[in-house]
Amino acid sequence: MADLTRTDPTRNIDRFYVVQVMPSLFGDWTVLREWGRPGSPGTLRLSSYERRNDAEITQQHTIKRRLQRGYTAI
Repeated sequence: MADLTRTDPTRNIDRFYVVQVMPSLFGDWTVLREWGRPGSPGTLRLSSYERRNDAEITQQHTIKRRLQRGYTAI
């Protein structure tokens, strides 16, 4: 699981991003992504994959993209 944040008070930016790989009840793998402002419910997106490796590759790609956009790991 990765917890990322992006904060820049001069531009009114205070955001979080969570990425997690987990098994589903149906035998496949799910990548959970949640983002938004702290204190808000945030946006939640689930993506399903048949293989764990595919889900982990998606997780790493998402983390890399967020780090390139100024997020930092907690």
